Amino acid sequence: NEDNEDNTDNEDNEDNEDKTNDEDEDEDEDEDNEELVITFDYLDPKEHHYHSVKEILKQYLDTQIWNLNDFTDSIITQENVGTILTISDEKDAVGFLTLLNLTTNKNKTWVEQFWTFIKSKATNPSQINYIEKLMKQNDKSIGLILNERLINVSSMLSPYLYQFLLEEINDLIENQNSQDKQDKQDKQDKQDICNFSHYLIIVPSYLPFVRKNSAKLKLKSKQEDENQTNSNIDPNKKTYYKIEEELFVENADFSLNWRVPIRNNQPYRWSFVGEVIPSKTLVCFEASKLRLIVNKILEKYVDPSYPQPEKLK
Repeated sequence: NEDNEDNTDNEDNEDNEDKTNDEDEDEDEDEDNEELVITFDYLDPKEHHYHSVKEILKQYLDTQIWNLNDFTDSIITQENVGTILTISDEKDAVGFLTLLNLTTNKNKTWVEQFWTFIKSKATNPSQINYIEKLMKQNDKSIGLILNERLINVSSMLSPYLYQFLLEEINDLIENQNSQDKQDKQDKQDKQDICNFSHYLIIVPSYLPFVRKNSAKLKLKSKQEDENQTNSNIDPNKKTYYKIEEELFVENADFSLNWRVPIRNNQPYRWSFVGEVIPSKTLVCFEASKLRLIVNKILEKYVDPSYPQPEKLK
């Protein structure tokens, strides 16, 4: 009898252990399936955003050495226009959207370096002439739109950044029209913000690089490098890192394309989608098109299930 009781106790213990293990596995599965909720804040630029914004901008002009400090400072210190995106309760920017005036800032070093870089990407006289015409324009301003974010930040957050930009521009125009007794210089500053003829935006993209054979590429010269690379890509499969920016390309009055330089003389870069050919496009479009483009972005990319955010001061 004692032996039977011991056997029964052992069986009961084993059953209990099995149940405990099953429960632990269920809990682990629940934890794995648990949805991680991250909230974001839309903020005015502040001084403490400087270093994180500068970090995001490091590859803005590819490998070009230029005055990134002053460029970042122009973004952070600009009043009334620009939105910083952060994870709630954290100080560092994970993205931002702003508009800088290239005409009124033309004497700043970073603006001169920006135009020099853009001109270096032109491949024919007509492109150079178009760029120089923009550089020399004085009657109305040229605006540079900066839509930058970390690569793992969802594109569903971007439409609201553009919505805030339109609202800020509208507020400046209304203030300009309603305050007739302003100081002349203050009035001129507001006109500078609003009185644009064209906007520019640099749009990054990539093309998939497909190896046509298993042999490693042997690059003998720059021309052979380019010929080999062109034979391994499909230009119809261009993908935009920030999907909403395709709408800017579609509405361009002028565009300029170039491949982003890769280290070690390789024609491709490894990315989260495999081997790709990274490239960029400078898009120029008439200022009157901005509202149309933003409305298309809102219509196409706003997620109805996502709550309408408010910009915090």
